[in-house]
Amino acid sequence: MKKETGGVIINPSCENHCVFCRRVPKASRTELEKQEINVFKCLLEFKQKGLGRLEISGADPIEYGGILRLIKYAKNIGFGFVQLSSHGNKLGEEDFLKKLIKTGVDKLRVPVYGSNKEIHDLITRRKGSFDSVLKGLRTIKKLAPAIEIQVSNLIMEQNKNDLADWLRLMDELAIVDYYLSIPFRKKVEGNNHEYYIPIKDLPPYVKKAAEYSRKHGKTVRFMEIPFCVFGEIKNNIINNCLPPDHGKYCQPERKLKTKIKDLPIYRLKSKAAICKKCKADSFCDGFAKSDLEEFGTGKLKAILK
Repeated sequence: MKKETGGVIINPSCENHCVFCRRVPKASRTELEKQEINVFKCLLEFKQKGLGRLEISGADPIEYGGILRLIKYAKNIGFGFVQLSSHGNKLGEEDFLKKLIKTGVDKLRVPVYGSNKEIHDLITRRKGSFDSVLKGLRTIKKLAPAIEIQVSNLIMEQNKNDLADWLRLMDELAIVDYYLSIPFRKKVEGNNHEYYIPIKDLPPYVKKAAEYSRKHGKTVRFMEIPFCVFGEIKNNIINNCLPPDHGKYCQPERKLKTKIKDLPIYRLKSKAAICKKCKADSFCDGFAKSDLEEFGTGKLKAILK
């Protein structure tokens, strides 16, 4: 399937230290210059391929000193749609936000990990991150309502019982594009994965969120979660996600590469024995490979044909 979106990655540093992620050290000037060169090479490659959409992500692109210049450049060379995916902490700085709006950025994707600062800041391990992000979201909707906003959340031990309240917060913020997903287990030194809920243990939490959503006439999307976790096939369950085209120069680092272009090893998926009997087999990617190998499928059952 031909991809329509190109993706560039830049990792200057990240002031968050999320429980599911490694700490990202500040890139040296030399390293950052290499990243910048690769990003601009990718932009030219994407234009040659005829891609009109661009996603800027990394750890974290909003902390890159040239982020405003990069977005303006992308728009000037013809990318009709530019999305910035970021932790969003700087969105609470009104001066920066006004400059960001002027770049012509079309969409912002930010995570909100809880309905309150206690949960969100516990996950990001950065005090004040919840207040900064929410202040930014509210200001964007006021100053630049044309900019699309997408809010994501990862289901973890810290927030598994907060999902209905999180959905309520999305309503309060008037966010219409939001989704729930799960973190991929990464081999990170010193991380004991206490945050992680095995896929086989997700049903009570995702079903409760789905029921709350239906009861209130909303549709929350669930990403990267197999249909058998829900016991039903619905359009708002999406488990065939792939990253954007990262070109030649923003591919995963060597130790994380797989045979699948653009896909790092920790995002690999695999089918279980129950998948062969399932109605969703042809359009469901199955389980995160690392999860399936360690935890199995438990009491999950195929949705019978």
